[in-house]
Amino acid sequence: MAESTKEPTSTPTTSQPKIYLAGPDVFLPNAVAHGAHLKTLCAAQNAHGLFPLDKTLTSHPPNSYSLAHAIREANMNLIKESDAVLANMTPFRGPSMDVGTAYEMGAASALGEDCCGVYA
Repeated sequence: MAESTKEPTSTPTTSQPKIYLAGPDVFLPNAVAHGAHLKTLCAAQNAHGLFPLDKTLTSHPPNSYSLAHAIREANMNLIKESDAVLANMTPFRGPSMDVGTAYEMGAASALGEDCCGVYA
């Protein structure tokens, strides 16, 4: 079967599951480009990827409580919008997975969503 050269759509169709892409990938130097790549991989599987950096938060001072709160709220809204969570559980800044990712997986589970972890 030949590969499709069609660009993925930016808005999901009703048949596409929405997958929240959790993980420490948001801390990569090229995080936005990496998120776009992950979303392309989702589209190739007929899914719509939701990356935590999809929403730009510019009205908060860097390293502020208000920014932390806005990030949590934006990500929780994406998790609530999603059908499932795919989480990068690769150890981050120590021997364990990213604690924010663990929180997101727990929140999604509490909402009744399917969660799947991957380890790279």
